[in-house]
Amino acid sequence: MNIRELFGVPGEGAAQAFAMRLVLALAYGLRQAAENDRKTILARGLREIWFLSVLVVQWWSRSMSRAEQMATDAALASLNLKPLAKSLDRVGERLEPLAKAAYEAKTDAALAGAGVYFLALLNEIGASTLVTAISTLLVGRTLDTLYERFPPQGWLELEFRNALSSPGAAQPSPPTGGAERFERAELGPRSRATGQSDDLVRAYFRSVGWSESDIERILRGPSGART
Repeated sequence: MNIRELFGVPGEGAAQAFAMRLVLALAYGLRQAAENDRKTILARGLREIWFLSVLVVQWWSRSMSRAEQMATDAALASLNLKPLAKSLDRVGERLEPLAKAAYEAKTDAALAGAGVYFLALLNEIGASTLVTAISTLLVGRTLDTLYERFPPQGWLELEFRNALSSPGAAQPSPPTGGAERFERAELGPRSRATGQSDDLVRAYFRSVGWSESDIERILRGPSGART
C-alpha cells in the first residue's frame, strides 16, 4: 500500500488503511491544539497513537457492513482487542464523529475535518487525561507486540509529521454528515488551564458513564501512582 491507496483499500487491508487515516486525522487535530497539549501527546510517541487508532478501528467495526466487519475482525483477530474496544462505548457519543469522519474520508481535506473532532475531544478532557487513559488501556499489553502483529506502513511516520506541519490543516472542510457538530468545534488552538484537578477529571468521566473504580484506575495510572 502507498499513500495514494490510503482511501480505497479493500479486504483485510482496509483495517490498516482506516487506522492510518485515524492517525493522520489525529495529527491534523494536534496541529491546532494548544502547544502544551500537543507536546504531551507527541511525547508518548507514534506507537501509542497507533494503538489508540487500531483500538478505534476495532470499536467502529460494529458500524461497518457485515463483509467489512468480518474482514476487520480477521485482520485484528491476533490482537484480541474486542473486549478492550467495548470499553470505548463509555465515550462513544464523543468518539463517534471522529471515527465516522475518518472511516468515510476520501481526501486529505476530509481527514483534516475529522481532526477537528479530535481537537474538540482533546480540549474537553485534556491531554494528560487522555494519555493516562491510553496507558491504562495498555496494561498487560506491549506496543512491540502490536507493531509486530499489525504494523502500519513504513511511510506513516513521515505522513504524520507532514500532517502536523501542513498549512492546510488550519481551516479544514467539514466531514460529510457532521456539519452541525463541526461548526461547534472551534478551529485553531484553544488555551486550557494546566494542572486539571482530579475533581474535574472525575466529573468528566462520570458524565460519560465510567464507574468509580475505572475512574480511580485512570487517576492512578498503570503503575498505581497518582498522576
